[in-house]
Amino acid sequence: MEIILKTGPREIENKIEIEKFCTIEDIVKGIQEKLPYTILVARVDNEIIELTQEITDSCKIELLDMRNPSANMIYQNSLILIYLKAVKDVLGMFL
Repeated sequence: MEIILKTGPREIENKIEIEKFCTIEDIVKGIQEKLPYTILVARVDNEIIELTQEITDSCKIELLDMRNPSANMIYQNSLILIYLKAVKDVLGMFL
């Protein structure tokens, strides 16, 4: 199956072949060493989805890292949830 992959904000789109039901995480693992930042999330046909999502049809995938405002906000929200969990574990309550 052919998809269009964009790896960064100023990168050129590339057509690549992948197997059907391949996850975005599998694609990222193959190219992560070439990328300057860790991929946090992906935009598939202009919809933000997690990396564990399987690709079933031809589509356009844009890999998002900390340079993207949407991915940065997702990262910040994750940190907030981890912090709240730690506070609950230590103090037994939410402040």
